Amino acid sequence: MVDLRPRGPRANPPPPFQPPPPPLGPYPGRPAPGRVGVRGRAGQGANQRNAAGGRGGGRAPPPGQVVPLGPDQQPLPPVNPFHIVLRRMGLSDAAIQGLANLGLDNVQSFSDVTEKDIPSIIKELRRNNIMVHQTSQNYLQALRYWVMRQERLHVNYVAEDFTDLVMRESLQRYQTSTEVISHEIIKAPEKFKDKNKWRDFCDSFVTFMQRMKGQCDFPLSYVLRENEDHTGINMEDYETIDAYEEAIVPFSGMHYDADNNAVYDSLKSFLLGGPHWTWIQGHERRRDGRSAWLTLKEHFDGPNSQIRLKASTYASICRAEYKGAKNFDIKLYRHIHTQAHLDLARYGEPVPETKKVKDYLDGITDPSLQPVKYTLAGFTHLMENFEEAANYISNIIDLNKKTDFSSRNVSSANTGRGNGKYGGRGRGGKEKGRGVRGGRGRGRGGRTGGRNINNPGRWISSDDWNNMSKEDKEGIRNARSNYAKQKISSVTGKNGDDNDKNDNGDNDTNPPNTTEAY
Repeated sequence: MVDLRPRGPRANPPPPFQPPPPPLGPYPGRPAPGRVGVRGRAGQGANQRNAAGGRGGGRAPPPGQVVPLGPDQQPLPPVNPFHIVLRRMGLSDAAIQGLANLGLDNVQSFSDVTEKDIPSIIKELRRNNIMVHQTSQNYLQALRYWVMRQERLHVNYVAEDFTDLVMRESLQRYQTSTEVISHEIIKAPEKFKDKNKWRDFCDSFVTFMQRMKGQCDFPLSYVLRENEDHTGINMEDYETIDAYEEAIVPFSGMHYDADNNAVYDSLKSFLLGGPHWTWIQGHERRRDGRSAWLTLKEHFDGPNSQIRLKASTYASICRAEYKGAKNFDIKLYRHIHTQAHLDLARYGEPVPETKKVKDYLDGITDPSLQPVKYTLAGFTHLMENFEEAANYISNIIDLNKKTDFSSRNVSSANTGRGNGKYGGRGRGGKEKGRGVRGGRGRGRGGRTGGRNINNPGRWISSDDWNNMSKEDKEGIRNARSNYAKQKISSVTGKNGDDNDKNDNGDNDTNPPNTTEAY
């Protein structure tokens, strides 16, 4: 029997029906295309069919099955690193598409672009109403410059290597390469004719080649480097990127052939017509500049030549002698020793510091510097450092010069010597006796004269000498032959003593002669 009595409420009634949210499409917050917004079970089934990718009531695919996406759900194409580089330069999408239409669709395509092509490309873009700023044009030149050097170095490169830092450095290097260097700064070396000047010519020629640009803006000095194989060379061993790239430029390709020929032509111009032209004449047919330079260095820097040059350098040290400032300047004496030390170090025989100082002191024979040499020998730090020892002696010599100059000025002031206006030189005027205001001093006088006109010891200007007669010139020549005896007699006071006793300075009635030269 069925119980028809009403029952009470259930303890846990089921929740009301809620349709599930529609699946998300390719954009967050937007439902997938199809019948959306239909309420009830029919709408739920429609949404499930849309998520399965069809409208015809298909079922959901089993797990693991790949469902093709709709046309508006296709993923974005992969990012092109070359486009990122161009956008970093400030180029718009229209400009990037315009470059692609011209064939510049990757970084390697810039290897065929020359420096003059970039302005033409910009004009073509602007003709199509595509704006390109000047800054972007400069960065395109920097990219072309960077690609050109990478191709010359035979290295692999991709667009990601052209970072923001590399782009700015390449622009600076490109702008520096376009600057014109004056010939007054770097002069060409003189023609090499004297074998004793090989070291000067070698350094001058290498420096000159460093300023001469070859293919791909590399200096021609890379042709002269000693190492041919650049394996094992690290960038950390060089201070600048230019020095590193110069050390790894390969000796192959048409660019190297052009640079090698240019070096030979330059070297030939400095040796042609001289005695050393025969050493490189064998490379004339191929115009091999590198082989010609190595042949020349082997002759002058080879083992036999180094023995001769070392002996000559040691001989120059032994011949150098400083006897005083009147005979030999201390700066020139120091230069001889310094240059000899550099040459010996270049030839693989560096001189110890103690021997440098000993040789330097042995060559100083000036008696006034003997106490200085003894004092310097007592300081160990000076005996072990050539530069400090040479500076110490140079400072002493300069101090002595200043002291001597001051003492001479004091002596001239006390004795009446000097170039005073009324200084007078001994007995003045054209007549014997003291000058008007001159005094007995021996300083070279001003207006009072000093020596009379008949004194053969006086100085005669060229104009006065030309105005003299032949008899006067002959008399002065004869009188000057006895000038030494007259000078001795004037010092001992044998002449003119009687005149001095009666001379009170009142006999000078004539005015001072200001036209005579002394």
